[in-house]
Amino acid sequence: VEFTVPLNIISEVIKVVGKKPKFPSVRMFRGKDSVSVIYGNYSFQFSPTLHQFPNYPQLTPQRFEEVVYVDRGSFLASLERASHAVDPYNNVVRLNFSNTGELTISADNGEDRSYEETIPAQGVKEGIKIGFNVRYLLEALKVQGFETDRVEMSMNTDRKSTRLNSSHVS
Repeated sequence: VEFTVPLNIISEVIKVVGKKPKFPSVRMFRGKDSVSVIYGNYSFQFSPTLHQFPNYPQLTPQRFEEVVYVDRGSFLASLERASHAVDPYNNVVRLNFSNTGELTISADNGEDRSYEETIPAQGVKEGIKIGFNVRYLLEALKVQGFETDRVEMSMNTDRKSTRLNSSHVS
């Protein structure tokens, strides 16, 4: 049986289970039109997502031309500041990686707000300019388990997939 569990359901289950589980397991049961999740005395019922999602491994390149490292704290703080200057309809922040070892983060709303900041970036061979939805980047960098000291960004060109990894300074 295959189905997709909505993120808000997973978040609620995580809140209920907590860091120190009191019961040995979380059980899921699929009905005709719903899914039940049972954990001890708690019960959730939801409609599964019926959409087919793309095969992400197939969309992600096996090899990347550029692997760039940035300090996670500096990157996160700069993206937070940039998020206040983006156009609210598209939330685009621009990242300009220069071969001089710098990443310039910029945003503007097309009217009265703009933002630009440069932070160090290691490993840039060629300059790449790429745009991202700043909200998605912030969510990815704030996810639990991504609390490392630097971010590894693997990319090929400004029109291809970019992969973010957590990375420790070695």
